[in-house]
Amino acid sequence: MQGVRPPGFCNLQVVFRDDTNNVIEIINLPKHHSTIPWIYDFPHEYTVSTPSNAVKAEVNLYINGRGKVWFDDIFFGPTPTGTISGTVTGKSIPIQGVRVFLWGTDYEAYTDSQGKYTILNVPVASPRYLLIATKNGYMDKPEGDIHVIEDGTTVVDFVLTPGENKPELRVKFASLRETEHLKPFNVSLNAVIDPDLYPPEVQPYLLPSEYIDSDDPVVIQVANQILSTIPPQNRTNLSQVAHAAYLWIIQNIEYDTIYPDHDVTSGRYQTVSGEGWCWGHNFTEWAYKPSEILLQKRGICVEHSRLATAILRALEIPARPVKTYSAQFWVQLPSGDGYWSAMATSSGRSAYRQNGDKWKHF
Repeated sequence: MQGVRPPGFCNLQVVFRDDTNNVIEIINLPKHHSTIPWIYDFPHEYTVSTPSNAVKAEVNLYINGRGKVWFDDIFFGPTPTGTISGTVTGKSIPIQGVRVFLWGTDYEAYTDSQGKYTILNVPVASPRYLLIATKNGYMDKPEGDIHVIEDGTTVVDFVLTPGENKPELRVKFASLRETEHLKPFNVSLNAVIDPDLYPPEVQPYLLPSEYIDSDDPVVIQVANQILSTIPPQNRTNLSQVAHAAYLWIIQNIEYDTIYPDHDVTSGRYQTVSGEGWCWGHNFTEWAYKPSEILLQKRGICVEHSRLATAILRALEIPARPVKTYSAQFWVQLPSGDGYWSAMATSSGRSAYRQNGDKWKHF
């Protein structure tokens, strides 16, 4: 985009038609403006579902007002799909007539006399699908983190317990407190990466843990890749290395957020909507480890803080995730003094996509 100013805009439109060429549905994708590449805008990628009776689709490219817009690499083709199948039993006996469905979607199937079910043509997406088995006389059983394999079959078996679903009790509360908000200290340009200088109370923040797998080969590979972008003589300069880690994350890891049409595979949607809690009861249960986030290329805010922490630790920089869903890291001064600073890569990703800002939340 170049020189597209509000109220002007540019966007894509998808039109679905039936076998008689009648319009079934028109989908206008989000509007964009400014003078920035698409990658910086949000969202620059978008997924839509095709109506079941559609046989044709057209993609229209629009610009309203003055300016220039380039639409490159428009791809049009079927969405990769896979199959989910399995068996539902109770006390080792097959159960017939159980409804098995993907939460938040229309994909479902019922078990046969052998307790078997098959759900066909499920779109391949980030593996945060939630699958639920339900039947009167039995307690609902959810299974989360369902991976759908392109042209393959994912097997998910259920064991149901006789009984009725327990009434759900939700408690909401609020409190007030006075908090002093301080901006993170600027990272000193002469700060160093030197484990011999780190104070004893900081040393534990170099170690891997259950949820911060900084010793995983995938994490180490990324850390080494980041380090390779820095001249050898500067690889102990904390300011340069920490910012290189921040920059790599905001350029490569999506902030898994809520889209207008509620992407049910989004971790953030499933955690904050209240609908997905039957499988994960808190953010820790939902969240992936840093090595898994690197494979998914997307994560919610708590996952971003874990990932930044793991990469920094792999780079020998003490770091810890904090409740503001950022990562604090230790700034070691050559004098022996030091302090904690912070980076928020989830917010940083949004800022980078909006206008290419590489520093805002570092």
